[in-house]
Amino acid sequence: MFFFKLCIGVVAYSQVNNPVCMENLSLFTQHAKVKNYEAAFTPWRQVRTTCPDIHIATYVYGERILQHKIKTSGGSLKKNYITELVGLYNDANKYFPKKYTLASTATDKAILLYDNSSADTQSIYKILDQAFKKDLAGFNNPKGLYLYIASAIDLYRNRQKSLQEILDIYDQVMDKIDHEKQKQLTIIDPLLSKEQNGILNRREQRDLKQARAKKSNYNKVEASMEGKLGSIADCNKLMQLYSQNLESKKNDPEWLVRAATWLYKKECTNTALFDQVVMPLQYYPPTANSVFYLGLLYHKKNNPTNALNYYQKAIRDANNNYDRAQIALAIANQYKNLNQLENSRNFAQIALSYQPSLGKAYLLIANLYARSANACGDSTFAKRAVYWLASKTAALAKQVDPGLQNEAIKASRSYSSRAPSKEEVTQSGMTGKTIHFSCWINGSIRVPD
Repeated sequence: MFFFKLCIGVVAYSQVNNPVCMENLSLFTQHAKVKNYEAAFTPWRQVRTTCPDIHIATYVYGERILQHKIKTSGGSLKKNYITELVGLYNDANKYFPKKYTLASTATDKAILLYDNSSADTQSIYKILDQAFKKDLAGFNNPKGLYLYIASAIDLYRNRQKSLQEILDIYDQVMDKIDHEKQKQLTIIDPLLSKEQNGILNRREQRDLKQARAKKSNYNKVEASMEGKLGSIADCNKLMQLYSQNLESKKNDPEWLVRAATWLYKKECTNTALFDQVVMPLQYYPPTANSVFYLGLLYHKKNNPTNALNYYQKAIRDANNNYDRAQIALAIANQYKNLNQLENSRNFAQIALSYQPSLGKAYLLIANLYARSANACGDSTFAKRAVYWLASKTAALAKQVDPGLQNEAIKASRSYSSRAPSKEEVTQSGMTGKTIHFSCWINGSIRVPD
């Protein structure tokens, strides 16, 4: 539930003349504020039972009081308190729906029941599924999103859901996660340059910190979802599923794009089925995703000109900068796999132009530089100096996205360890000098002191 400043003076009009409720309201809030939940319990329950709409404090502190009771109780008594807290969430939505939305209270209920092993998987899934469908806008709790897809996957493993149902739910949850990450990026990206120049004010520092934390939580959910999905949607299973349905779905462009997305995600693009799924998309109104997959198809057909045209169009057709950045990074990875390093860097830089906080793009570019160490430089020392450039570029990833700190530090240190040592720098007489790379990198690096 949310945090807010309580103002006991604001009460339901119908309860203003109820002195018992007013007295108990004041009493339990005083106890609850200092975490004396045992003393707060009796007057709180009187207010909750007699005048449930008197004040929102009944639900804010009521949750804390009952959580304390659940934590300190056992057996049937604990079970009763769990049931009571479920009822409290329901009433919170009933009496204060603007603050306690359908989705937020449903998520709280599901997490409570899951954490306390108080409901079966089907019941938890049903609570979350109804909330997700009825209040998508308010369904933004990271743990709730994970629990929704996790419970669905568990039902699949119990043969209560089909693989196609799981893929559909997974796609819907991922769409929601992407939407929530986009909201945080509208805060993060405009503040990056100010942060790098050290001119953020306190409010901006707070906003940036909170937005990064929220985005990091959604990234963790995304990774956990992929782990939970595991091998139930591997390439072989996807090919079996889509092969069965292709004939009946070949005139459904939305299905074709979804299928192509899963085949791409699970590295099934070097299959005839991928071609069969993607080819019909050229006859339907283009979307950014459909055009991207057509670009992949033309790359498979050794038609780089058409592939490039489709890639560029995919970026143009994307709905927003977040999608443009994601598509550009996907294209960069495709060129990397084809060992077309300069093209890969170009698209990684395009991705950064749309999303400056996309640290993965810097990690990709750093990897491209490291791959080129033996191909750049006119001496052994100069070739190994490329690793300094790779290390420096990898370090940029954690600057723009602290969520990548561990990965960025590991990569940066790995590249740096392959560069000339301090002794080699001293012996070479290159200390403080600048080395230029005339290969595709077309850049330079200053030799460290």
